[in-house]
Amino acid sequence: MATSSTAICNSALSLLGEERITSLSEDTKAGRLCNAQYEAIRDLLLRNFTWNFSMARIELAQLASTPAYGWTYEYQLPTSCLRVVDVQYSEKFVIEGRKLLSNASAVYISYIKKEEDVSKFDPTFTRALVYRLAAEMAFPLTQSRLLSQQLFEAADREVRESRGLDSQESPASFVGDDFFVDARRVGLYD
Repeated sequence: MATSSTAICNSALSLLGEERITSLSEDTKAGRLCNAQYEAIRDLLLRNFTWNFSMARIELAQLASTPAYGWTYEYQLPTSCLRVVDVQYSEKFVIEGRKLLSNASAVYISYIKKEEDVSKFDPTFTRALVYRLAAEMAFPLTQSRLLSQQLFEAADREVRESRGLDSQESPASFVGDDFFVDARRVGLYD
């Protein structure tokens, strides 16, 4: 299990047959690529799925300012928020920039947070991240389009497998019928 961002990058570099780096700030081609790619690829993979290890819940802080029109309240999204997954107590809302606009006087959200502590990563996510980093760095480091393509395909497989395993740890969400569906099935007053 990787213990640091450097270890994750070194795993990706080993897939490419490249020398290890000592830190992301290392002034080598591999070090500069790892430094440029690591956070962006990590956040991309985090944002693309509701990984259990990166989920968080919070009551949003209502701002003193109000939207110019259309909504009553605005709330500040957490700086660590990569994507809002669910909003409680507000049927309608919109996200504009780093704010959530709503007519509800209190808003609670579930969101994907930017998890930077690699010790909290699921091992399958770490493996998917390693493959995706290797795929992104393959052509700049090896000049091999074939290796790059093979690693992108492998990264896609790793992400699918990781997502599948991660989704098995949470029960399926229940989507209830609404009044109109129930009325069609059993009648309005049954």
